[in-house]
Amino acid sequence: MGQIRLIIPGMTETLTTFVLAGGRSSRMGQDKAEIEIDGRRMLDRACDLAAEVGSDRVVVLGRPDHPLGVADEQPFAGPARAIAAYLPRLQKPARILVLPVDMPFLKPNHIKALLANTPGAYFDDMYLPFTALVQEGVTIIGDRIRDLHAAFGVTSIPSDPAWGDALVNINTPAVLAQIAGK
Repeated sequence: MGQIRLIIPGMTETLTTFVLAGGRSSRMGQDKAEIEIDGRRMLDRACDLAAEVGSDRVVVLGRPDHPLGVADEQPFAGPARAIAAYLPRLQKPARILVLPVDMPFLKPNHIKALLANTPGAYFDDMYLPFTALVQEGVTIIGDRIRDLHAAFGVTSIPSDPAWGDALVNINTPAVLAQIAGK
């Protein structure tokens, strides 16, 4: 598959994508990253999407066994802490994209809509996925995704109703069954 490089006016920073794959998947009852949708693992879908939007680096958080993975400094402390712990490794300024492993229907056009908003954006009242511009000296107060949004000046933008299931988060067997039935 060819790589699509999005050219965003004024964007000269590198793009690092964090794939959030280190949770317990307790509501699902099995490892969400390993669930296959149309023959592809959700983890592979997220990594492929990162490549399709031109990520310079992909980091799979919470997956030290994955070729692109790193261990969480504090296992199961939440995605915001995992992201914050990795940020000192980035050369600033840096553009980041945060993709949850359990949103397998995201497409490059959805991510392009986020990347077009500086300093960063997320859709509607959904905190993930999001983009942000990380500058030197940013202080993060708190350990929730919305605390990262506040630190980076990330704002909500509207999603397009025509996207249908693109923003569905597959967290439970019921949602998985509903999606599989379509």
